[in-house]
Amino acid sequence: MQSLARPFHSELIIWICSFIIWFNPLGVIIKIAKDFHESSVEKLAIAQEKKSMEISFLRAQIQPHFLFNSLNSIYGLVIDNEEASKVVIQLSNLLRFSLYDSAKEHITLQEEIAFLSNYLLLEKMRYKESRVQIEYDFEEIESKEKIIKPLILISFIENAFKHGINASINNAWIRLALKEKDGILTFHAANNKPVAALGKKNTESGGGVGLKNVRRRLELEYQMRYSLDIKETDDVYEVALVLKL
Repeated sequence: MQSLARPFHSELIIWICSFIIWFNPLGVIIKIAKDFHESSVEKLAIAQEKKSMEISFLRAQIQPHFLFNSLNSIYGLVIDNEEASKVVIQLSNLLRFSLYDSAKEHITLQEEIAFLSNYLLLEKMRYKESRVQIEYDFEEIESKEKIIKPLILISFIENAFKHGINASINNAWIRLALKEKDGILTFHAANNKPVAALGKKNTESGGGVGLKNVRRRLELEYQMRYSLDIKETDDVYEVALVLKL
């Protein structure tokens, strides 16, 4: 019994306990360093992605003052035509947002809703009501001061017009809804598919450039704070996006 107990004398036990006590903090330090490294890599990826987007954005900014001055000139020419002057004003608002506000890190829901509304008003002017039904409801917003990344939602709306209304001949429709409660934003978009596309999958649903870009932005900027559900039948295309603001 004494020979068996000898390896477990007090000094050995103290040494083993000291070993454990010293190496536990070391493990914690290693874990913290690993998490910090992964976080740094992720932040660097986001920064590089943003830089790339900003470069592309800057390349697209060809003389914005020239564009606005030209629009002002056109507005002066068509001011007597109520419908044409409205189109110029809406286009000017969209350009101003695209060139300036979209460069911000965040915008308020109020700014986002104003931008989307201007876009939809312009599309309503573009299409005749007898051919296209455009319905949207952006009223159920608990706090319009909540912030959102700019140009996230517009991609889905553009996609609906591009693959639903633009290619349709008659009885085209698009329905949009935006809600916010307790910091949770829910966006829903649905459109019918043109007759030519029935039985054929929408190329965007399979990962077209537009949706690939917005998926990547969501992964980088919202990470685990979003869910995206896209459904497609033979005649309807639907998008449901939930963001934790």
